[in-house]
Amino acid sequence: MKKPLLDKPTRYRIELLVILLIISVAGNIGLYYLNKWYYAENFSSENPPASPSPHAQAGSAQITLLIPGTPPATIEAKLQPQSSVLDLLDATHTIIASGEAGRMYVYSINGTSANPARNEYWSFSVNGTPADRNPEEVYVKPNDRIVWEIKRF
Repeated sequence: MKKPLLDKPTRYRIELLVILLIISVAGNIGLYYLNKWYYAENFSSENPPASPSPHAQAGSAQITLLIPGTPPATIEAKLQPQSSVLDLLDATHTIIASGEAGRMYVYSINGTSANPARNEYWSFSVNGTPADRNPEEVYVKPNDRIVWEIKRF
């Protein structure tokens, strides 16, 4: 009688690892398609996020920084075609921002940083309306007034 290549406990361990690997791969594939479905449902062409006009936006917009202890600083910025709030801020100020598409966060503007440890974050409003999207998803129109300030959440 031939001796098996692996003893029983080792064989069971390998079988268990293979089963866990299959479950892990299946779970990741499921999450991938769930994520794909979620974005298709919430950001489909029928209900797009604020999208840019296909026409060039001529004109300018105002960006105001409200920093505690300093007077408001307002800059008039010339618009480029399809400029987002983040594009305009980056073109007119020194910023530190990070994240991935749809999840960009501004951490510092002109050396003034928010303090996430104290629940402080840079936030913006357009024409007096607080943003409900990230700055790279909101497109600027001529004569828009954008205000950036550190807020506590």
